[in-house]
Amino acid sequence: MISGAIGDADRMSGCSWMLREKIQKSLFNIDVLRISDGEGEGEKGQQYTRYNVNGILLDDASFSKLKDEITLKSVRMKLNGKQYLFHIGQYPDTNGRKKDLIIREGRVGIWKDSQAHEDPDTEEVYYEVVVNRKVTPLVLEAVNGKQTATV
Repeated sequence: MISGAIGDADRMSGCSWMLREKIQKSLFNIDVLRISDGEGEGEKGQQYTRYNVNGILLDDASFSKLKDEITLKSVRMKLNGKQYLFHIGQYPDTNGRKKDLIIREGRVGIWKDSQAHEDPDTEEVYYEVVVNRKVTPLVLEAVNGKQTATV
């Protein structure tokens, strides 16, 4: 028997085979979609399906704990014509040096008719640790008020 935590971690770090085929590569590594009524249940009976290729997805409890442990600044910015919300903070590494941490707050979309769609009717979000080396300097510059981002 596998614990619930291990099962959740497996689902959060995995990638749906349906989404791997349908979602095109973008600036980010994660997308979370609620499965529309009429589409049946997702893999392993889940209500959500995830696209996660080399990404780090945080659950709500982890993000909440992180906010308690480090100071996070938030910045909204456009990349490739689309608006995003990022949370930026710093943490010490094992040598005490400060390292930047950037988390993207994404909106949960909807999986309907075998396609990913934005869902204007939801307030549900997910949190992705940003690892794209093209995006991180743009976000850091934007939070310091130095530029309007373009990618």
